[in-house]
Amino acid sequence: MNRWLAVGILGLLSPGVILAHGNTFSEFAPDYYASEGMSVANSGTLEEIFVPQNDFLGGIDLWFDNAGSAGAATMELRDEQGNLLISKGITIPHINPTSGGQRLHIDFPQISVNSSKKYYLKLSSALPELQIYYADRIKYLIHNASYISEYINGVARIDGQEKDFSFKFALAEGAETVPPVVTNLSVTAMGNGQMRFQFNANESVDFVIYWGIMGQGYTNTYPFSGNYQFCGQGVAMCAATITGTLGQTHIYLLTVRDSWGNDRNLPSTFIVPANPTPTPTPTASITPSASVTPPSGDTTPPIISNLRVSDLGNNRVEVAWQTNEAADSHLLISFTTQSLTIAAAADSTMELEHVLDSGIFLSSSTLYRATVTSRDSSDNQASASIAFTTLGATPTPTPAPSTSPAASPSVTPMFSATPTTPFYPAPSVSSSPEVSVSPASQEKGTVTISWPPPSKGNPSGGYRIDIFDKENKLEKTLTVSGDTQQAIVKSLFPGEHRVIVYENKDGVLKKTAPASTFTVGEGGLFGKIPPWVVYSAAPLLIIILLVVLRIVRKKQTVGGATS
Repeated sequence: MNRWLAVGILGLLSPGVILAHGNTFSEFAPDYYASEGMSVANSGTLEEIFVPQNDFLGGIDLWFDNAGSAGAATMELRDEQGNLLISKGITIPHINPTSGGQRLHIDFPQISVNSSKKYYLKLSSALPELQIYYADRIKYLIHNASYISEYINGVARIDGQEKDFSFKFALAEGAETVPPVVTNLSVTAMGNGQMRFQFNANESVDFVIYWGIMGQGYTNTYPFSGNYQFCGQGVAMCAATITGTLGQTHIYLLTVRDSWGNDRNLPSTFIVPANPTPTPTPTASITPSASVTPPSGDTTPPIISNLRVSDLGNNRVEVAWQTNEAADSHLLISFTTQSLTIAAAADSTMELEHVLDSGIFLSSSTLYRATVTSRDSSDNQASASIAFTTLGATPTPTPAPSTSPAASPSVTPMFSATPTTPFYPAPSVSSSPEVSVSPASQEKGTVTISWPPPSKGNPSGGYRIDIFDKENKLEKTLTVSGDTQQAIVKSLFPGEHRVIVYENKDGVLKKTAPASTFTVGEGGLFGKIPPWVVYSAAPLLIIILLVVLRIVRKKQTVGGATS
């Protein structure tokens, strides 16, 4: 049974394939848009970098044509530290040139791999007419959200330089007997008796959940789906929602199974909170541990409005929308007739205005569907879709690598004890633009908000500033002209706040910089009193003062008359 990668482009099988031995668990072979061939002998040192998303690797498929005679090639596979894992001589047969190349399987003794580490495949051959096929790689774009490796769909490297394309490849696994490794298991109370199970696994899996009230055995089943999905950490989570009995302690057994029938059994307990005020109860300690998180009480999803294409090109699209409460942003681009993900973007900022760009991964004059999703801080989710057609201008193709190495190239060694590119990006230490907040005066609850100047002239609609409290509730919204980068905000309550500054360009609001968090101090007794109390009390204090003055005057008048 084939298992397909959950993030990015899923390849379609080419005609005339040479089938892999075992199971194909990951594939990047996008024949539905242009792929090109390059000479293996004359293009320099060719490598493919990939993250396997599995626990074992037993074979690799590549796409070739070879108009000449059969001949020899060499494959080397190394790990992230540069250690040689496999070195194998292979015979490339005569392969008639066809559009997209033909699939050729390379078998080798199965090895254990780490699902979150990079591996390097080097191919070399002196065959004069051997060509290997490549295509523009599709990245899962991310902004403020968790890092997802770009190497999941592979990255080609030529003479030590990573390229913006990937060689077409597929990864295969032979039979194995090791159960999947499950991490980050959690059980979350969603309200009304519903419990949400989520977890990650180091290979594609299916799962079943048995549960029942403690003392009554397993009386309910969430069955196997029959499909194997990737739930790799930083990629996706396996998830299911079941229903229990309010206020009761339940036992459960989660069984996670790989495609070879190896099971990982995880028994534990959970308590379904009694409505309407659920009480969180942690599950029994297991490895990995499961925890129960109480619901916030908010079960209403955000309302998505004003969904529109805000910018369109021949190979990209920008989509904008609004929500009625603070929520994050997700964008998936797919064909209208297929479920294949062409491009994706995400922003974890909890906000009311949402703008995401697909990146330059689309084809010209093509009909697509954009699906947006926003999730609020209580995990309530809403989605909406819009169809669009890219512009008709022919996109600039990715330049094919030179058929011969440049003169006297500076070649980076293929491997070293310390990889030249770290797998996880190092934290940025550059002076990136940011929103800054500082006290404006001695007046408590007043701050000055400053932001970086615009990169392309003052925004036509000025700036909008949204301030949220620590519960992601909107506190204040104000607008200022486009020729300033500073605003004074008054009457903020003591505590933590979050500010987002947007440029308003023709009605499209884009963040000038990531959201910034700041704290307003207590400021003594009066600083603890909400401003509206002070403002409401002011007229009453004036009235009391007038009454006191009148009484004093009367006493003075009476005293004068008596004397």
